[in-house]
Amino acid sequence: MFERICFILLINLVFFYRTLKLKYCSDDIPAFHNPPKFRNKLHKRFLWLIASLRINPQEDHALTTLLHALTAVFVYTALGHNYISFITAILFSFNPANNQCSIWSSGRGYVLTALCLMIAMTFQYLSPFFILLATTHPSGFFSPLAFLGSSKWYIVLPLPFFWWYGFKYMAKTVANRRAQEAVDEDKKFNGNKIVLAIKTYGFYATLCIIPFKITFYHSFLQSAAGSGKALAYKKDKFFYIGCTLLAYMLYSMFHWTAVSWGVLWYSICIAPYINLMRMNQEVAERYIYLPSIGLMFALANILIAYPLVVALVISSYMTRLWFIMPMYTDDYWLLEHAVFEDPGAWYAWHIRAQKRFNQGCIREALNMWVMAKMLSPKEFKLNINIGVILMMLKKHDEALKFFKIAEDNIVPGQEKMANQILKEAREGKMPICT
Repeated sequence: MFERICFILLINLVFFYRTLKLKYCSDDIPAFHNPPKFRNKLHKRFLWLIASLRINPQEDHALTTLLHALTAVFVYTALGHNYISFITAILFSFNPANNQCSIWSSGRGYVLTALCLMIAMTFQYLSPFFILLATTHPSGFFSPLAFLGSSKWYIVLPLPFFWWYGFKYMAKTVANRRAQEAVDEDKKFNGNKIVLAIKTYGFYATLCIIPFKITFYHSFLQSAAGSGKALAYKKDKFFYIGCTLLAYMLYSMFHWTAVSWGVLWYSICIAPYINLMRMNQEVAERYIYLPSIGLMFALANILIAYPLVVALVISSYMTRLWFIMPMYTDDYWLLEHAVFEDPGAWYAWHIRAQKRFNQGCIREALNMWVMAKMLSPKEFKLNINIGVILMMLKKHDEALKFFKIAEDNIVPGQEKMANQILKEAREGKMPICT
């Protein structure tokens, strides 16, 4: 047992050592430049631990690597400290779908949630404290229910008390996120939402086991509540994969196995992020971090009789992760990789254009917004931004045509803000939609 723990720690620390050379990107940058107020050095380090504050890129990446390595260790101890849990920990360590938490500093909250739950399962007498900590994060509020499928189901008995204790905070968090992210379509419930949820459920499971597309901005389900609504509600392969997993869960009610528990773990932990009630972006790889523990446990149980296949899967995960790691070099390469990995993601082109615009490269920004519009012709912000650039280039009549397209495609629920932007754009005040 001790040797395996040391091995898990060592391979994680060695493999992720190169992340110490990476810089900040995306949400790391505003967090670094706008730190929250802290009372003393201890409070500062606590804010740093939970990723509310940044110290410097090297220390932040070192902490992220250490926490990810510790989580992998406790995956091994929590799931039985045997050969299967050892393989699970290795698969989890190098799963490329976990990159937004194993590499990116801003994903640390999801890592801490997973770490707390694994510690709770390892040290059962301390489980109430660590489950309480886990439920303070949105990803961990319902996730302890996944313990019900294990032999240690009893550690969730205090969970209703923790829900009562943290309900107001969590309700406020959800309300704030819904206010920022949700539009009218997100607030409606109909049969299409079931299709959307099952598709998302199937997509994350597929991505976790077969990391076919690793990127910061996925084209899958983009604009699901706006111009991409029809496509989002259409049944596809991920819908049928999701249906297959759900059917397996029904079958497992009568034939319960370790694989069943792994799929149950995944199902419960991914549930807040399947777009049934959207309060966040449609798809983000950091949401898979905690659920992936269950799927890796299920996969380890399936493959355990085939050592060569286990070695092949682990080596393929490591290779894929090694080659996507440089995407976190800085904010520039994050976007370049996103466009390369998923060129159909209009939002990645939009962010690239915004960066170019901020650097004064007006025509280059225009080209990128036009590329984004080719991918998604009816996006409000794309048509507004193209129109704004054309106004800057003194092409007034052409700009008005794009403003009209934008006006015809305002997302329901955003009329007040959109009309204000349109008014300012037509007056030549040139607001850029971010």
